[in-house]
Amino acid sequence: MLDQRKFAIQSISVMEINSPKHRSQLVNGRDFYALSYRLDGMIEIETAQKSIVSKPNSVTFTPKGMSYKTTIMEDTKMIVVHFRLARDLDFQLPYVLPCVSGEIKGLFELLAAKSLKGEDKYFECMSIFYRILSELGTYIEPSSSICDCSKSTKALIDTNFGDQELDVSALASAAGVSDSYLRRVFKRDFGEAPLEYLNRVRIQNAKKLLESEYLTVDEVAKRCGFNSLSYFIQSFHTKVGETPGAYRKRKFRL
Repeated sequence: MLDQRKFAIQSISVMEINSPKHRSQLVNGRDFYALSYRLDGMIEIETAQKSIVSKPNSVTFTPKGMSYKTTIMEDTKMIVVHFRLARDLDFQLPYVLPCVSGEIKGLFELLAAKSLKGEDKYFECMSIFYRILSELGTYIEPSSSICDCSKSTKALIDTNFGDQELDVSALASAAGVSDSYLRRVFKRDFGEAPLEYLNRVRIQNAKKLLESEYLTVDEVAKRCGFNSLSYFIQSFHTKVGETPGAYRKRKFRL
């Protein structure tokens, strides 16, 4: 049975945030929990245990005390609630709920509007936030743990990202599930599709290799699973904001 005292909200702080695209930066652990609704843009949150991507129309949870790296991949706009609980939660990892309902969006927007009216609306804001938590509860499956096929797929990508034959069919076959099922559960568990994660891992490893003078850009592309130099350059520029050659030159100037 749930201990309701854990979910007694002591305080909330609501804000609307607009942030321009920028590279990775460290966010040190804070003494509050955060729940945000992303109106526009896309960000990546990375911890030692997990990496997630938050896109428009998704809700993101970050735990109290958790340090993480965040990369704003596109100009982003979001409504953020910082809150404190009477008792800490056991759950210590970030989480994304993608494609939530318009009702949840409306509640976040109502909460933001009410919060702008000052302290006289504080208890009304608390009531709205409890409604948000109640609505979000319908999106969380009875077991919030990551399913085995998602775990195995992530591990396979992490160790075999250089395999140019790696695609959804190969990943699904290795996990013993259908392509559509893998896409659905992987996105539920990690906030992005398997191929999106694969491309991100390839780019992350390409960045590390580019910081060495030992490999050409073409060799880096092949080692990271890209079967076309032009596609590698295009993908890298889309993700990082500059070409592989420009990235290498900038790193060696530092």
